[in-house]
Amino acid sequence: MISLHPVTRSAAAVRRDPSNFNTVMADILRLRAPLDAILLQPHLDPGLRIVRRVKSSYRNLVTKYDRNAEKNIVETLSALYPDVGVVAEESMPGRRPRERGWTWCIDPLDGTVNYAYGQPFFAVSIALMRGWTPEVGMVHVPLLRETFSAIRGRGAFLNGRRIRVRRSTRLRDALMSTGFPYVRNRAFRENLRNMNFLLPRVRDFRRGGAAAIDLAFVACGRLDGYFESGLSPWDVAAGSLLVSEAGGAVTDWDGGSEWILRKKILASNRRLQPALLRAIRSCR
Repeated sequence: MISLHPVTRSAAAVRRDPSNFNTVMADILRLRAPLDAILLQPHLDPGLRIVRRVKSSYRNLVTKYDRNAEKNIVETLSALYPDVGVVAEESMPGRRPRERGWTWCIDPLDGTVNYAYGQPFFAVSIALMRGWTPEVGMVHVPLLRETFSAIRGRGAFLNGRRIRVRRSTRLRDALMSTGFPYVRNRAFRENLRNMNFLLPRVRDFRRGGAAAIDLAFVACGRLDGYFESGLSPWDVAAGSLLVSEAGGAVTDWDGGSEWILRKKILASNRRLQPALLRAIRSCR
């Protein structure tokens, strides 16, 4: 039987060094089994009902499974790495990554609306950041039995096999994805303008409902590109590392590197990125 209890501080043999990325990755990957046991409960037992609660708007949901998964992740990693800061969606939404030093960036259940409706596109996203730079990342998709992982400078992997972005060069050949913020504000209108402009110019659009999975799918070639605005660090930290390590490009909407701070991300391959940037700029 899988234990749902996190590792306690006394159970950690030694205080882990966050700069030892092999150990960091191993520790993150070991979280998958207890997290699967938490998150798959209502999917494996039809008698369980997912009770969902509203957060910032009626579109923004949370369940007890989000919170239980986050508690497991935070307590386990904090016991192993007590000097590393934590930014997590459910319990610490107002925090930002440390500008210097190490921070865990955690989304325990990306795609909660999908999850609450019984759809399979939900994921656990965990990244270790140094300042504003993701160094180690994992996006785990329980129902698909897929784990995407990357360490900066060492490539990106799906279930242990190397992945690469697609090589498309023309907008007409691009399968794109985007998403929309829960609050229908300026970020929503910007994204809608971009999609309306691009829709007749690309092959098609997909709307997955989980930014971490969208980025993982760009990294492995299931999508050609993805853009969105209004996202938080935990939504994109791990997924953006997957794309860059799979040979892709990740920028803000001006082609710069402040996609976390500015909350505007564009990810694709390096050949397609310039055309996408021109398209987004033309919508202003």
